[in-house]
Amino acid sequence: MPRPRETVEYKVRKHLLPFFGGQQLGAIKPGTVREWDRSMEGTIGPGTRSVTFAHLRTILNAAVDDQKIAKNPCSAKSVVQPEPVQRKIVPWPEGPVRVVRAKLPERYQLVVDLGAGCGLRQGEMFGLSDEDLDTAGGWLHVRRQVKVVRSRLVFGLPKNDRERKVPLPDSVAGRIEARGETYKVVAVTLPWEDPFSSELVTVNLLLTTPRRNAVRRTPSTR
Repeated sequence: MPRPRETVEYKVRKHLLPFFGGQQLGAIKPGTVREWDRSMEGTIGPGTRSVTFAHLRTILNAAVDDQKIAKNPCSAKSVVQPEPVQRKIVPWPEGPVRVVRAKLPERYQLVVDLGAGCGLRQGEMFGLSDEDLDTAGGWLHVRRQVKVVRSRLVFGLPKNDRERKVPLPDSVAGRIEARGETYKVVAVTLPWEDPFSSELVTVNLLLTTPRRNAVRRTPSTR
């Protein structure tokens, strides 16, 4: 599953370069952006169009900052960013949650508890440390995630690059405590954000593979 950097690169190569790649920056006008957007209708969904438009605007903002162009054509009044389709999130009923949890290996059943009970994303679950738990206060601090960059595991900030805290239900805290009797925390060292960086971070992870590695978002348990 591609992670943010790879996703941005893919969208730029797939949806922007074929249209804009052969054009001079100064030749890109508001009408050019509107023409590109029309060409995307029916080709990609509204959500992808909206995100790709945001990438285009960011690229052209950088061109303005570097004084390559005077104005960003994406900011013209005649250019409207596509609106993504808003989907209502419907939580799973308790029954299916219990079934999915029971089907998972015991080692990974905590994933369902953290997802259903605390609303954590996958990478945030895999980056969770015992030091992030405030069981007395009833809070869970989301400080990092495990993600894949250039096919390598790294630690990084949670989504939107912001730490946060979420309520920690007693039921989930109890599951974490009970799990700790069988599966101890494991100190895992990974680069921070950049897989080729010399900046390494060691975290005592609650969830690890049988080989004492951070969990990768694939069926593999290496």
